Amino acid sequence: DGKTQVELFIRPSGKGLISFLKKFNNIEFATREERAAQILFESALVPATFFETNLFPVHSSGFEKNGKGILTGGTGGSGKTSLELELCLRQNFTFLNDDIAIIDSNGEILPNLAHPKIYGYNLINNDELKNKLFSERSALDKFHWAIKSQLYGIDKARRRFEIRNFNYSINPVKLSHYFILAKENRENIIAEEIHSEQAAQMHLSVILAEYYEFLNHVKWHEFNARAFSFKPIIEFSSLSNNWLETAKKVFGKVKTFIIKIPFDIEHRRFLKEASEIISREAGV
Repeated sequence: DGKTQVELFIRPSGKGLISFLKKFNNIEFATREERAAQILFESALVPATFFETNLFPVHSSGFEKNGKGILTGGTGGSGKTSLELELCLRQNFTFLNDDIAIIDSNGEILPNLAHPKIYGYNLINNDELKNKLFSERSALDKFHWAIKSQLYGIDKARRRFEIRNFNYSINPVKLSHYFILAKENRENIIAEEIHSEQAAQMHLSVILAEYYEFLNHVKWHEFNARAFSFKPIIEFSSLSNNWLETAKKVFGKVKTFIIKIPFDIEHRRFLKEASEIISREAGV
């Protein structure tokens, strides 16, 4: 019937000190069930779309305003989630997705409504967000955050921010603008419009890196299929070529930009200037 069915079995972790220590060691202070749900989404549900030739993934945060779907892409740590929070919490944009967007060949963003993952650096000079994030958390949860972020660094503490804090859409939204964030050694933040093919190539480089573990399994599957003379279910070259060609087709109908960001830009200044660029270029 064309539907994907997933059954998830979680082995009980038991109670007591060992269970608590496993939770405390986790970057999110998450329970076993919460970790399983995240693994299911990232390692099963999203990769399940890779078998659909009319869909392709983009490593990005997505939001909408005035009927325009907007994606901010780039590598990890480039500022995608920070911008998403700025625009959705302070500037009345509607939340579509965090981290991974699935887009169809008609250029529609399919909302996934996964909770945004907030790192320590997302809270820099942002007391409003910090208060919202921790308002209903336990003292032990807050203690875990302090220990992780102070001893190991602000990128080693993470929490999920529930989407009930946003306006969000459950309906597909037509992609209008795609902004790629990139950091370099410069003084000012600028935006440059780029060709759709360049945007597609950059997108492909990032998504292949993000899903290298899954794609390695695809390559091993190809090897074993050929070794035992049966047709592979999926091939790496076909998959990556389809992603690239579909991205070229979709991005060819929208505005694509690269936002160049100074390495050492102050976080609040980055949020202000980058959000202004997005609002101006998207006409929202």
